[in-house]
Amino acid sequence: MATFGLAGNDTIRCVCQRCEDVYNIADDLPYENHPIVNLDDMLIDCDWDSVCVSCLTEEESNLVDQHYTHMKKMGLIK
Repeated sequence: MATFGLAGNDTIRCVCQRCEDVYNIADDLPYENHPIVNLDDMLIDCDWDSVCVSCLTEEESNLVDQHYTHMKKMGLIK
C-alpha cells in the first residue's frame, strides 16, 4: 500500500483483489469503516487478502462482523 496526499490529508491506496476497484482511504478513517478489509489479518480463510465490502460473500461478511464485534468487546475499536 502507498501513502498519498498533503500533510494531514494522507490516504492509503488500496485495491480490491476480487474486482480490482481502487480505494484511497484516509489515514484517520476508523478501522471498522474501511471499504476494504484484510481477510488474512482477520484469520478468515480465503484465496484473497484484501477485499472490498461489496465483494464479500455472505459467509465472509458474517465472519467480518464477528471479528469487529470481538474487537469492540476487547476495547480495541470503538
